[in-house]
Amino acid sequence: MSNIGYEYYYLSGRDIPLKKYNLGVIKQLTLNNFIDYEMDINEFIQPFILSKNIMLNKSDNIDKLLEHIKDLSFLFLYEQLTNYSIISNLLKSLAMIYDTDNVYVDKDNIAIIVIDKSTTNKYIINDDNFSILSTIVCEMNGIDRSKVTKIEPKKEMSDIEREFERRRQKYQQLQQQNKANKSDEHTMLDIANIVVHFSGLTYSQVFDMTIYQLKNSFRLLAKKDSYMVNLLHRISQKFDTSKEKFVHWTDEVKLDISSLNLKD
Repeated sequence: MSNIGYEYYYLSGRDIPLKKYNLGVIKQLTLNNFIDYEMDINEFIQPFILSKNIMLNKSDNIDKLLEHIKDLSFLFLYEQLTNYSIISNLLKSLAMIYDTDNVYVDKDNIAIIVIDKSTTNKYIINDDNFSILSTIVCEMNGIDRSKVTKIEPKKEMSDIEREFERRRQKYQQLQQQNKANKSDEHTMLDIANIVVHFSGLTYSQVFDMTIYQLKNSFRLLAKKDSYMVNLLHRISQKFDTSKEKFVHWTDEVKLDISSLNLKD
């Protein structure tokens, strides 16, 4: 039994053990990894964010269809009805976090098989553990999966395929307009650029940071900068700050605790 949470792994950048879920070990990705794989970060994370909960809309035809479907099965159905290659996208993302080229679909069992290239161990990703994996992947990339905006369609449509396609387009628009995390108001390159010039780290060092570390550093630097600006205002006679709440920046950069834990 472990007394630490997954947040220890997120901050350290170490590989994350998921053997208790029969998911082996996954690695946290750096900005350089996304360049190496030629993979856009938004495309990488999309399969782990997209779930039936985003699609629900108060007992219409889609809700009835999705009622008993779990997350991985939903992605297969989603691809079938929209012709959007979400499963192919998922396979690429899994290849990255498992650092293997041997990832394939088991259509008979609605599962994805991952073969570890160093140990040849086989991991089966299915409806029983995919939600766990999605939560971990989102958390290690600084995204709270529970806060991803849900889609609220304006009206119910009888044609299920058209409804799925409409909601897919709406979802993509919302993903651009309503970012899953406050730091995503900047692109990851914006964040990296800011961290380089305000942290004293080199470009090489920053590009070797994991996405979690990079976002966390950006958030901390932003809090420090805001604190110093407020401090200068308070000691200046030009500004009335008597009614403003003044909190030290260290009280505003506490890390979120993982929604999962390593305990049995």
